[in-house]
Amino acid sequence: MYQIFRDGIYMHIINIGYNHSHDADFNISRPNGSGNYLLLLLKTPAIFTLNGSEIITRPDSFILYREDTPQFYRSFGSQFQNDWFHFKIDPEEKDLFNNLGIPQDEVVHIGNLNELSIIINNLCYETYASNRYKYDTIELYLKLFFLKLSNKIHNSNNEIINTHYNKLAIY
Repeated sequence: MYQIFRDGIYMHIINIGYNHSHDADFNISRPNGSGNYLLLLLKTPAIFTLNGSEIITRPDSFILYREDTPQFYRSFGSQFQNDWFHFKIDPEEKDLFNNLGIPQDEVVHIGNLNELSIIINNLCYETYASNRYKYDTIELYLKLFFLKLSNKIHNSNNEIINTHYNKLAIY
């Protein structure tokens, strides 16, 4: 057991979406990136252009884009469905993802997304709420999200069939 997060780490949500569904003509083209980190949970296949090559992704995948990485992705088929959030992190904390073993700028299949999607649903609610501990709650959910994502990446059995999170899935 060891501590990944130092006291005072700062992560901030810029924009967030839960369970978004887009038509077949959905297309993102950001040649210079978005200027902030972007995490996508991919619920349907999509076409991504990474390092000049097009790939068709599998559902139940994710990608974590760095701030200045070009972002080119679009629907594959009749719809594109995802959860997503843009966020900022303290510059001195950018090694966090390496410490957690979370790849950046590549699509990674991780199996069932229900647990992570539920956290994004909660993050979305907190982001648009106005409560006393909003920013503390968001930071805790972000920390939880990245710890759980790291666990899924490094779990040899990504496809856990009968978890409580599957039973709680919100569609």
